[in-house]
Amino acid sequence: NDPDSDDDRLTDGDEVNVYGTDPMSDDTDEGGEKDGDEIDRSRDPNDPADDDADDDGLTTAEEAAANTDPNDPDSDDDGLTDGDEVHVHGTDPNDEDTDGGGASDFNEVVGGYDPNDDADDEEQVDTDEDGLTDAVEAILGTRPDVADTDGDGLDDGDEVNVHKTDPTLKDSDGDGLEDGDEVLIHDTDPNHVDSDRGGEEDGDEVAAGRDPNDASDDVPPDTDADTDDTGGTDTGGTDTADTDRDDTDPADDTDGDSVIADPRWFCATGGPGSGGGSALVLGLALLAARRRPQRR
Repeated sequence: NDPDSDDDRLTDGDEVNVYGTDPMSDDTDEGGEKDGDEIDRSRDPNDPADDDADDDGLTTAEEAAANTDPNDPDSDDDGLTDGDEVHVHGTDPNDEDTDGGGASDFNEVVGGYDPNDDADDEEQVDTDEDGLTDAVEAILGTRPDVADTDGDGLDDGDEVNVHKTDPTLKDSDGDGLEDGDEVLIHDTDPNHVDSDRGGEEDGDEVAAGRDPNDASDDVPPDTDADTDDTGGTDTGGTDTADTDRDDTDPADDTDGDSVIADPRWFCATGGPGSGGGSALVLGLALLAARRRPQRR
C-alpha cells in the first residue's frame, strides 16, 4: 500500500515505467545520491558518475579526491561551496582560510581580495568580530559594529558561513521560529518551514507541543473542505455563494466538497433537490409579502 517503497520521492510506478530505476533502492546507481534528487537536478539516476548528493558542484568521485564531505556542500564552513572552491577560486575546500592570512576565503572573495595571497589579509577589518569583515558587511547590508544584526541569537558570520541563513532576518524561512531558536533550541532546519517534511510547519508544531523533527505527529493544514473542522468533509450547509439558489450548479460548490447546498435555501425537512425546502422558502416569501406595508 506504499506508492514509494524506497522513500526516494519517486513512485514505484514511475521508477519502473518512466525512469528504469529500482523501486526497492533509493539510490539505484549506488553513486551516493537518491534517485529522486537526481531527477530533480536533471541527473541520470542510473549513472553513478554524475552523482552529487549535496549538490555543491563536486561529484561523489571528486569529493573523494578532494577529501571533502559528500553530504556537506561547504565542508569547511567558510561560506563557499566545495565546488566553487575547487573549480572557481582554487582554494582549499577543507580550510576556511586557504592562505592563512587571517581572513576567511569567503571574506576575501566577496570583498574582492585574493584568497590565495596572505599579503592583503591585514587590511581586512572585522570591527564586531562576527566573522565577516566590515567590507563584506557593507555588501550584505549587516551592521559592522553589531555581531548579530537581526538579534536572532546567531552571529552574522555564523548565519552566512555555517547556517546559510539571512543575517538580516530573525526568521529566514518564515515558519514562526527565529533562526537562533531553530538552531540552538529545537535543532530544526532554519531554512525549511517543515523540518521533518511531515506537512506541518515547525512553528505550528512547537506551538502545539508536537515534535518538529518527527513527521509522524504532524497535523497538516485542512485541505479536505472540512470548513468547520469537525473531522470530515462538509455534508452541506457551508457554501457561501449559492447565488442562483438552484442547488445544482457546480459553481455553487464554493468549498470544493462536491456538495452543493446552502442552509439559506433548504431546511431539515428537505434537502437539495427535494420539494420540502423549496416549498418552505416559497411560503416564507409569500408571507413576508403579505405583511409588507402597502404604499399609498
